Parts: sequence; structure tokens; C-alpha cells
Amino acid sequence: MDGGPESTLRSSDLRTGRPRPGVLVDPVVAFSSRALGWDGVVVERGVSSRLEGEHIAIAGHWMGINLQGPLIVETKNADGFHPVTLGTGCFVILPAGAAFDLHNGPSEWGAVEVSLDKIRRVLGTDLRVVPMHGLSDEPLAAVVLALLHEAATGGAAGRAYRDALVLALVARLAGLFDLVAPSADAFAGQRLAITCALVDERLAERITVKRLARGTGLSPAHFSREFKRSTGETPHAFVMRRRLEHAHGFLSDGGSIAEAALCSGFADQAHLSRLFKRRYFVTPGAFLRARQ
Repeated sequence: MDGGPESTLRSSDLRTGRPRPGVLVDPVVAFSSRALGWDGVVVERGVSSRLEGEHIAIAGHWMGINLQGPLIVETKNADGFHPVTLGTGCFVILPAGAAFDLHNGPSEWGAVEVSLDKIRRVLGTDLRVVPMHGLSDEPLAAVVLALLHEAATGGAAGRAYRDALVLALVARLAGLFDLVAPSADAFAGQRLAITCALVDERLAERITVKRLARGTGLSPAHFSREFKRSTGETPHAFVMRRRLEHAHGFLSDGGSIAEAALCSGFADQAHLSRLFKRRYFVTPGAFLRARQ
């Protein structure tokens, strides 16, 4: 599903050995938002002459939409594969951690994966997403189609528009699925939402563990342990990731490297360039030149 899902289902995963032996996959990705570095969401569109996938783990909540005429897909349960007919605009929805167990024939598809981290930052808790095959939901389809168009144009409408679409997507999912009640003794939930909001609001400033802990009512040591347990990242790693994602978005919108470093909280351009290349495998300068 990092801010953007790192281990989502994708054509490169399917071609490089993640599927178990015997799985045949032939997807062609027409475009993807991966290189755009969108916060907490990956959007892709493609064509498959034949797709088979079994036991492929999905990191975030995944929504696949059928973009052509009626399509028969085979979904797997304990008794094996069973056919389900998807109309145009209908969805297959799979929760984070679920196995991608689908077979289909020639198809045009769109896919959106939203990370658990993004869900938690927007809602303050998790969603109890359950598998759905053949869901018809016009509000969800409208948002997903708008995200697909935005990815196809390289984010032409800008970050504010994209962020609004992602918020609408999460809100619609919250209308389709139940919220998970926060545990009284868990860090996840309101405390995590408060921390994420504080980091995003203060990226240009110096952010310390002590400052983050104060907002949750925990000691710095307790805060660090609970944050790592809940998110899998240390507070420092989380802050640096959010800084990089913010700088990536700023550069995507046409900002300069110096401005990106300043507003994202990096010590200088060199600091940003070093970490940017480590994460995105390209320097900020090369990234800007590629977008011109």
C-alpha cells in the first residue's frame, strides 16, 4: 500500500518471482502514479491479455475496477476458484494483508491501493475492510476514475486536487466498511493521528521525539516504543520519510530544490539531495529535468 504503498501488487512484482511457482501473469501497465510519489496511494491502469495471481500479499487496501464490458473473474475460497461476473465500473476490493487470488481473461482495469498509514492519518483509526467481488458503487467509481485521470496526466491538476480526491476515497471507504474501535491501551488511533498531523504541520521546523511525545501524553521513551510497535518505523524514520514525500510533492508541482529543502525541513540542498536519491533513485535535479 511509507506514505505511498511500497509492496503493493504490481506488474513488476508479478514478473520477478513474488508469485508462487506456476502462476502466469501478463499485465501491461499503461500508466502509474508510482514515480509521482503520491502520499499514501498508488494508482495504476493497464490491460491484461491473461491474468492469474495466487497468494500474492497486498500491503494496503486494494480496489480494482473493471473498465471494459462484462468480465468474468475467478475468485478463490476454501473450495477453489469460482466465477464472478463484473460489469463495467464494478470493483474487486481486497483488504490489506489479503492474498490476491484472482484469474481473469482479457481486461482493461484500474487499480488503487491506499496505505494503512494514510487511512489512520485521515480517520484516526483503521477500517475493517472485507473482500468484495462485483461491487457496484457510483461514488467510489467516480473518485477512482478521477484519480486514474490525474495519474494519466502526471498530476496536472496539482497536489491540492489530488489530496482532496484521496480524502474523498478514504471517506467513501469509511462509508462502505466499519471503523475499528481504537483500543484503550494501544497507541494506534487518536494518538497516532495526532502525531501524524503534528509532523505534517511542522515539517519545516525542528521536530523532536520529546515534542511529539508531549502531544500524546506519553513519556518520550514510551512514545518511541509504542510508535515503532504501531507503525514499524522509529519516529525519526517517519519524520524523514514525510519530509522526503513533501519535498517530492513540492518538486512535482514545479518548486525549486532550494525551496523544497527549506519548506520540508532539510538542513540544506545537499541534505535533501542525498536522501532523495537514496529513496527515489534519482537526484532532485534529474527528477526536475525529467518532468520538463
